[in-house]
Amino acid sequence: MVELSLGVFFRSFNASKVILCACLLIFLALFTLKLDGRVTFSYAFVFAPLWACNLLVFVGAIVGICSFCSKPPSRNEIMMRVDFMAMLITATEHLFLCAFVSLVFVKLEFDYLFEPGYPLPWTIVFCPLFSLSILSIGIAVWSLRHDKPFEFEFFYAINIVQLVFIAFKLDKQVDWTWAVVFIPLWVVLSLAAVGVLYALVLSVVLIRSRHFIPAHRRQHVYSAVLHTFFVCPEMVIPALVSLVLLTGKLDSMSFAEKGTPSELSYTVSLCGNIAKRGRGLL
Repeated sequence: MVELSLGVFFRSFNASKVILCACLLIFLALFTLKLDGRVTFSYAFVFAPLWACNLLVFVGAIVGICSFCSKPPSRNEIMMRVDFMAMLITATEHLFLCAFVSLVFVKLEFDYLFEPGYPLPWTIVFCPLFSLSILSIGIAVWSLRHDKPFEFEFFYAINIVQLVFIAFKLDKQVDWTWAVVFIPLWVVLSLAAVGVLYALVLSVVLIRSRHFIPAHRRQHVYSAVLHTFFVCPEMVIPALVSLVLLTGKLDSMSFAEKGTPSELSYTVSLCGNIAKRGRGLL
């Protein structure tokens, strides 16, 4: 008989991922409604969830710095110093993200203030993300050496070409179609889909393998099945569907409909991280 224990369920509550997914979900819903013209409030209200998320990170970093300075750990407490450095790195990353969000807000809300013929270029708006993508390569190496998660750093590092293409397309410096602009993202998502299929094939092979003891075989099979049925529906499939819909931006489909798969992805991720322990900050 299976017994549901709320204590065990919330003991592994990944608060940072839940807050991040909730903020992204709210932002995406408001942003699509704003682009469709269904709401008339300012872009400041649209970007408020992202600023709130960054504010939480900055407040946490300030509290952590004050605590570290008031009572610094001894030289033998290496893990505490590593965690402190990871916190500073996370705060620095969110500083770049906050700068990017603020520049996008200025571009969308106050573009009329710039002189005619001299608008704020999207390449300038994307500069914080360009810098973050380059910085993420070193952060990913540091995180790997110190056994820290680096999902977001890996995402930024491999998508630097995609960011450049989007910035050039928005500035109309290239006349490519959006299907061509999104080629780097097509490649990344295709590799992710291949990884999911590999996990599925691996689970089938492990079921029939006799080289592992039953306990280890079951553990590998469960891990492969979970990656197949949760990672694929949660991230890969919604991202692929969203990308297909975005490439059809000239169709009559509304932005709200285009953003539905991504909203579903963040909703599933939010629910999944409620019972998933995290090792890092936002």
